[in-house]
Amino acid sequence: MDNQTLNSIGNLICSEWSNNGIKLGNEEGLKGRSKLILDNVSDHLLNNYTKKEIQNMTLLDIGSFDGYIPYYLSDLGFKKIVACEPRKKNIEKGISIRKFLNLEEKKNIEFIAKRFEDLEVEKKSFDVVSCFGIMHHIGDHFSF
Repeated sequence: MDNQTLNSIGNLICSEWSNNGIKLGNEEGLKGRSKLILDNVSDHLLNNYTKKEIQNMTLLDIGSFDGYIPYYLSDLGFKKIVACEPRKKNIEKGISIRKFLNLEEKKNIEFIAKRFEDLEVEKKSFDVVSCFGIMHHIGDHFSF
């Protein structure tokens, strides 16, 4: 994939992807934001669960955007991660970014292009639920 094609899929400032010295999305005042969130979440999980426990756990990430957070959280060894993002274009953006950077696709992540409200899951069917950067999209926080 060339830079022109990658740029055509849209803005990359919500995540900071990199591989082999190539960086995407490391712009403006958001520099370090994605890694800070990822590091804090990873530290919290590793301080509360063993690696063996995490390997038997499932994670639901709501509002996954381009998949940065679930992609790197998968390195902790979750049994399964469901990344729910209402905009299919954002999922496609993440796929394109990972291909451009030659990052492997993770087999334990399922990306679903749906609104959280439309996701059909059993109650209590995930061990961990994350929802970073979506509260400003939610009209009724209590119902959410």
